[in-house]
Amino acid sequence: MGVHYNITNGQVTLTYVCQEASVRSGEKVCQRVPGVVVDQAITELLLELMQPITLEVAMAVQQEVELRISETDSLRRKHVERAQYEAELARRRYMNVDPETVSSRTAWKESGTTSSVPSPKRRRSTSSRHKSSAC
Repeated sequence: MGVHYNITNGQVTLTYVCQEASVRSGEKVCQRVPGVVVDQAITELLLELMQPITLEVAMAVQQEVELRISETDSLRRKHVERAQYEAELARRRYMNVDPETVSSRTAWKESGTTSSVPSPKRRRSTSSRHKSSAC
């Protein structure tokens, strides 16, 4: 539908025109509707939809949507915090267990990083516990 504006008796009037077929393939305009009729129907529909009960329902829906968005944001923040915690825990475990990280741990400490680095676990020597048995 297209809109045509006309000046009749010094006033602007409009007409809705279905002209797709005429534009695409040169056929006749299939439908013309006076704008006053369409505008009046839209005005009545809009006023009907804007009744207080409809507005109350719309406001309740809006509040529910905002509440769910807030809950979703909170859950997302908690998920990120948990992932950060687990990543830090895995890093600490790795630094404590892998003997190859001793040199990188030393370099990391020397770089002046402010977060704490756990000290490596001391391995007990099993050879001092067991005495060799001679036959």
